[in-house]
Amino acid sequence: MKHQSIALLMLLLLSITACTPALSLRDEAFLPDTSLTAGEPCEAPCWQDLIPGETVWGVAVATVEDSEDYRQTDSEDNRRTPEDWIEFAYRDGPTCCRIYSADGETLSAILILVAPQMTLGEVVTRYGEPTYMTAEAQTSDQAQIALVYPDLATVVYAFAPNITTAEVTAESEIIGHVYMAPSEMETLLASENLYTWDGYGALSTVIDGEFDLTPLPIDDAENQDLDTP
Repeated sequence: MKHQSIALLMLLLLSITACTPALSLRDEAFLPDTSLTAGEPCEAPCWQDLIPGETVWGVAVATVEDSEDYRQTDSEDNRRTPEDWIEFAYRDGPTCCRIYSADGETLSAILILVAPQMTLGEVVTRYGEPTYMTAEAQTSDQAQIALVYPDLATVVYAFAPNITTAEVTAESEIIGHVYMAPSEMETLLASENLYTWDGYGALSTVIDGEFDLTPLPIDDAENQDLDTP
């Protein structure tokens, strides 16, 4: 691929928070944003009127830089590739968010880590059930559940205390989400191991290593990129 997988952006940002003395996936200091379930000022995959795959990169940058609520914490204008990204925090809080462009011209993805103010049940009520899911433990008592909505080009992250005994329920707290351009969702589905969503229940019955969707062979993935206009 020409650029880093969007599916890795969540883990990349979590690696930033891991540099702090205590890694916390669930943090009240992250962005207090409930737009995912409220649908205001726009619905997924739109955030603050920014739409991956449509919004001009300069407009996305200005949205972050011109707001008094956001504080830029890191950025990169890659001189070897067209990629560009900006990481930012909500006021004096920890780094919570990233906007990313694969070509330096159009917004490709928006990554938001949010304070735990929304539930999975609220997401399902608004958008329906996800198509795919997976989960990964960050510490012995913290795990993230990734819930994939291909038609929305959206990945929603819920919190779980662990993978071995935890259950996915309507009350599972939302701790983040990624909105991406449709082409980035195609890349994710072609490159990630995922399980089919089978409703609420114990994580251990789903996260068993028997994936329902597996990455394309490298040759097929490269041919797919070549066939894409």
